[in-house]
Formats: sequence, structure tokens, C-alpha cells
Amino acid sequence: MPATLGRHVAVFIATGGYVGYLREAPGTAGSVLGVVLSWVLSKWSLYVQIGLLLSLFILGVVTAGYAERWFGTKDPRAIVIDEIVGMVLALFALPFRIGYVIAAFALFRALDILKPLPAIEHLPAGWGIMCDDLVAAIITNIVLQGVRVVLP
Repeated sequence: MPATLGRHVAVFIATGGYVGYLREAPGTAGSVLGVVLSWVLSKWSLYVQIGLLLSLFILGVVTAGYAERWFGTKDPRAIVIDEIVGMVLALFALPFRIGYVIAAFALFRALDILKPLPAIEHLPAGWGIMCDDLVAAIITNIVLQGVRVVLP
């Protein structure tokens, strides 16, 4: 595959099909794509979801790292694969119901913006981009799993 094609594919994936180029709130738009992907994945078994989630995470690390080098800045706004995968993880193993989706979306976006562990962003290349959203998604999922136990 020619280098330019590889670059275009990586940027296409890292920007969520170019959704990351939106002028306003590209991270929020990426999270919306994550909700849609979560809905699709919710139809499959947890084992398939785990496999796809791990694959998407690795794909995100690779493409985000490549895109970051191409854009020439650390964690550019246009890269939204981290929000897409993060939202999928935030909703993982939860019932796909409007209340959970809204709560997960709000909490994940708040944590993504607040950066609970800011040092993670300094990991190299795609790892820093993906892992700060990974932390936000894990916290979101743990909170909502707790809510699910308390309020079935």
C-alpha cells in the first residue's frame, strides 16, 4: 500500500471518518459516533464486544499516533478515535437504554474534559491520546455499573 494511501486511511480512522474536522465540538461528535457503535455492538455477545473493543483500542493507538505525526501537534482536536472507543467502553456491558446512554455520555464527556489523570496524556504518540479517554471511560463504566446494582 502506498504511503499516501496509508496516511489517508489512518487519518480517516483517527478522525472518525473526518468528523474530527468539525469546527465545533469534534470530541462530542466523536462521542456520538461511539454511542452509535455501542448500539451496534450491543447486539453481539460480550465476548465479541471485548474482542472488538480491544481491536478498536489498538487500531486507535496506531492511527492516532500516525495522525498526530501527520498533523504535527500533540493530541490535535481532529483526532476523535479516542472519544469513539472511549464511549464504547463507557457503555460496555450496560443495558443500551436511554438513561444509561445519557448518563454515560454526560459523565464520560465531563471526565474527558477534566482529565482525571493528566499525566497519562504524556505517554508517547497514540498511547497518550487513547489512554486518557480510557481512564475516563473506565471510571464512567464503574460508576454506572454501581448505579445499575443499586437501582436495577
